[in-house]
Amino acid sequence: MTKEERLEEQYKLIAEAIEVEGLGYAIYPGGYISPNTDDEELNEAIREATRGMEKILEIVDPYLI
Repeated sequence: MTKEERLEEQYKLIAEAIEVEGLGYAIYPGGYISPNTDDEELNEAIREATRGMEKILEIVDPYLI
């Protein structure tokens, strides 16, 4: 499998996880999407999104039911 084919397969798996679970749940730490693709720009975006979600949860944690 070429690098391009592998990357396309990774994109498809991520898109499927987002369609099925929604972006928030799919990217949530321990979710279906992790920063281990062959696309470093995508990996960094995933890491940033994960950090952002962790920060949001940290801030609102006292108010969760």
